[in-house]
Amino acid sequence: MVDERPNVVLIAADTLRPDHLGCYGYPLPTSPSIDRLAGEGARFDDFQAAQIPTHPAFTTLLSGVDPVYHGILGHSGERQLSPSIPLLAERLHGAGYLTLGIDNMMAMDSAPSWFARGFDYFRVYRYRPGTGEASRLTDWALYFLALARNVSAPFFLFLHYFDPHTPYLPPQPFRRRFYAGNEFDPTNTSLQTALPPDDRLTYLLVEDLGIDGLTDIAYVIAQYDGEIAFLDGEVGRLLDALNRDGLRERTLVIFLSDHGEAFGEGGLYFDHHTIHDAVTRCALVMRLPGVIPPGSEIRSLVSSMDIAPSVVEIAGLPPIEPSDVAGRSIWPLLDGAETIRSTAPIGEATRQVSHGIVTPEWRLIEPVTETITGEPLPDFRGRPRAPNLELYHRPTDPGERRNVAAEFPGVVGELRARMQQRLATAAALTGEESPFRTCRPTLPYALLAQKLEQRRARR
Repeated sequence: MVDERPNVVLIAADTLRPDHLGCYGYPLPTSPSIDRLAGEGARFDDFQAAQIPTHPAFTTLLSGVDPVYHGILGHSGERQLSPSIPLLAERLHGAGYLTLGIDNMMAMDSAPSWFARGFDYFRVYRYRPGTGEASRLTDWALYFLALARNVSAPFFLFLHYFDPHTPYLPPQPFRRRFYAGNEFDPTNTSLQTALPPDDRLTYLLVEDLGIDGLTDIAYVIAQYDGEIAFLDGEVGRLLDALNRDGLRERTLVIFLSDHGEAFGEGGLYFDHHTIHDAVTRCALVMRLPGVIPPGSEIRSLVSSMDIAPSVVEIAGLPPIEPSDVAGRSIWPLLDGAETIRSTAPIGEATRQVSHGIVTPEWRLIEPVTETITGEPLPDFRGRPRAPNLELYHRPTDPGERRNVAAEFPGVVGELRARMQQRLATAAALTGEESPFRTCRPTLPYALLAQKLEQRRARR
C-alpha cells in the first residue's frame, strides 16, 4: 500500500529579514529561488516569532507550543527542554516518517541536545563565517534525499542554514554584488550612526568584517544582502533536486527564518535582541502542489507557534496538546479563512528581558526591568533600563518610530490584560507564575562582548 502522506522539507535561514527578499518587495535581486518558491506557493506577510533569538525561536517552531510553556526563553541558557514536550521530528518519527536533520544548534554554547530528538539521521556543524559553508550543508541534504528515495515511507528533512547571521561574510563573488561605492570614503560618515561611543559590542560586530577604516553603512548591509544571495543559490540547488527526483508534487516545502535583524530599529544595529518588528517578523513561504494555490499572499497574523501544528495536521497526526498553549494550524488561511488568531505573543530574554503582544493593528512591548526579587535587569547595552511601555500603531507606523502608549491608555490596558491571561494560562499548567521576572539575560552585554573579544583575539 502506497503511503500518500506528503514529505516535508523545512528550510530555515537564520537571521533573515523578509523585507530583504524580492518576494517581499525588496528591489535588489537577492532571492530569485525563494521568490520562485513563493510564486509556486504561498507567501505569509505577518509571520511573527513568539520568542527570539535562535534557541527559543527554534524550540517554539519545532514544538508548536507557547514559549512560556516550554520554558526556553533565552539563547544559550542552562535550562533544558523537558522530555515531556515532544518536537516535530519525534512526532513524525513515531508516525513512520524517515526523519533527517542538519543543524548547528547543538554545537553552540549550552549544547541544547533536544534539537536532535526524533531524527533517524542527524548532522551537526559548527558555523565557519566566510567559508561558503552553506554549500556543504546542501550537499549533505542532497545525500539525505538520496537515502530517502530508497525508503517507502515519507520523509521529514530539517535544514538549518546559519546565513545570513553576523558576521556578514559572503563568499566571493557576492561581497561586491550589491555595492559599487567606496566603503572607505572619509566624507561618508553613515556608519558612525550605528557606532555610539559607549557601545563596544557593535564595533566588534563590524570589525568581524575584517576591514579597517570602514565608513559606509551601506557596505555592511550589502554584505548581508550578499549572504542572502549566496544562500538563495543553495536553496535553489535543493529545490532543483526535489524537482529532478520527482518529489515536487508530493512534498510540502516550508522556507522560513527564525527571526530578523535590526538595522537601527529599536536603537540596535547588526543584531537581533529587541522585539521590534524588524526582529520578530520572519519570512515564511510554503509550497505543496495541488493543495496550496500558487501565488497566494496571506496577510493575516501568524505565529511561529503555528508551524508544527500545521505540519502534524497535513501528516494526519493528532493535534498538539495541551491545546490551551499550542499554536493553530494555518491551513484554514490557505482555504480562504480571514484569520486564525487575533494576537501573537513576542518575547526575549537573552541580552535583555521583554515581552509583548502583536495584533494586526498594534504592537505592545513591556520591558522587564527587575526580577521578581527586585534585582535590576539592564538593557541590551548593559545600562539601567527604563520601565516605559512602548505601543506602536502598525498600519501607520511600520518602522515603529512613534511610541503612542501615552495616547492610547485603553489599548495598553486591553493588551496588557491579554498578556496576563497568556501567562496565567501557562502558569496553570507549569506552576511558573512570572517566567519573564524569574529569569536573567543568558547573554548580557558584557558576556557577549567578551566572547567577541576572545574570537577576535584568536584570528
